[in-house]
Amino acid sequence: MPSPRQVKGSTAPWHRRTPRQQNTTLRKRGFRPEIQGLRAFAVVLVAVYHVWFGRVSGGVDVFLLISAFLMTTSFVGRIQRGAALGWHEVTRYWVHVFKRIVPLAVVTVVLTLLGSRLFLGADRWVPAIREAFAVLFYGENWYSIRHAVDYYASDSEAASPFRHFWSLSIQGQIFLVWPLLFCLTSLMVRRLQARARRILALMFVVILLGSLAYAVHQTAVDQSGAYFNTWARLWEFALGSLLAIVCTRITIRGPLAAVLSWTGMAAILLCGALLDVQGKFPGIVALWPTVAACLVIACTPSGTRWEPKEFSPGSRWWSWGRRPTPSIWCTGLYWSSTWPSRGRKRPDSSRERGCSRWRRRLRWS
Repeated sequence: MPSPRQVKGSTAPWHRRTPRQQNTTLRKRGFRPEIQGLRAFAVVLVAVYHVWFGRVSGGVDVFLLISAFLMTTSFVGRIQRGAALGWHEVTRYWVHVFKRIVPLAVVTVVLTLLGSRLFLGADRWVPAIREAFAVLFYGENWYSIRHAVDYYASDSEAASPFRHFWSLSIQGQIFLVWPLLFCLTSLMVRRLQARARRILALMFVVILLGSLAYAVHQTAVDQSGAYFNTWARLWEFALGSLLAIVCTRITIRGPLAAVLSWTGMAAILLCGALLDVQGKFPGIVALWPTVAACLVIACTPSGTRWEPKEFSPGSRWWSWGRRPTPSIWCTGLYWSSTWPSRGRKRPDSSRERGCSRWRRRLRWS
């Protein structure tokens, strides 16, 4: 039997390929496991900060930026190859994306409703059903604004069991709008013979500046509502799209790449501990985790001794099996991480007292 290093090409089983062969295969597929690993890290960070520290980490901002980065990378490649980008391609993309997100969301919503019925009071059942419909139709963030939901409520007995779904709603709205922008860009490229990257860069710069200015204003006026506001979050998606556009033009290697990567990882990790995320996001302070994520993504693997290999392409840390997507599993953890949050108000009913005991056991398990 030949050794793994004697196996040629991509026809060999995944576990028998050398790391170099795995890396080559992943790059040919356009897959970057270090980005999936960064996304999973951000989601786990959100859950850990919520459950054990009672704080907001800023990992959601990283998650949203990465989503826009991956989507833009895919569409820009199609436009530059001269592929037609019309209604058929856009609808096919929507089907491809939502068939991966919706089943997990539905399962989480159903389980959350069952938990609400078992552990919460009867007065919470009807509002929970109404909010569940808002979640399934990607309007949870606007529902939270309309009903003045306090995302930072320390009293978990009064907190919404679906409050973490606001980010899924904003992400779903962007998944619907962004492809239409790419479709418009493709039309302009064919009609005006213009360069796609220049048009997209100008478009996303305008969105970034306008949305960031709006976010700063709304954060100063109504920070609780601004946190859920799609318009105040557009700049994070625009920054991710700009990164995807300019990333191929930037090459950062060697020790500098290793230093910047580790700096970005440390900044993401410490964001929730050092910054007042609860009172300042999504304003100008939210540039801290998003720019840090840009550093990690933009720095190509340097091959140096001090490189953060856990986030390098082809790393077995994030490449579990043939399709290394740990971030999908972590998303469900994030959506349901409201339940083990700590509560401070004394429960009124025996059912809610049992729920509190269950949450405490889960938190320290």
